[in-house]
Amino acid sequence: MEKKIMLTMLPSKDIGIVINEHNGMTIGKDNRNVKADDIYNLLAYERGDIYTVESINESDKDGPVLQFFAELLRDITDRLNRMSESQGDSEDEGDEEEAPEGNVYSLSQIDDEDLPF
Repeated sequence: MEKKIMLTMLPSKDIGIVINEHNGMTIGKDNRNVKADDIYNLLAYERGDIYTVESINESDKDGPVLQFFAELLRDITDRLNRMSESQGDSEDEGDEEEAPEGNVYSLSQIDDEDLPF
């Protein structure tokens, strides 16, 4: 599924983040901290998801702050996109391993470099 992430610097200097035209989250001007869990929940990654990230700053306020968050999300989503593409390649080639009974996966099957965070 294609997911378009839009970051917008609001007149209040809060940053609004929307995914596919649905409210995602707001980063307040007084507290620019974002937890990894918040990003994880915002992205709601599912196998095959492909992300694009755009930012809008019509008021030219706090440009470096908006740019930082946009680049952070681009870095994370680029890694997720590569993971989705490589999963798609293995499905096309019929190389997908059969899941263990009960869809339980071992962390030992995952290479650290494949993790998006």
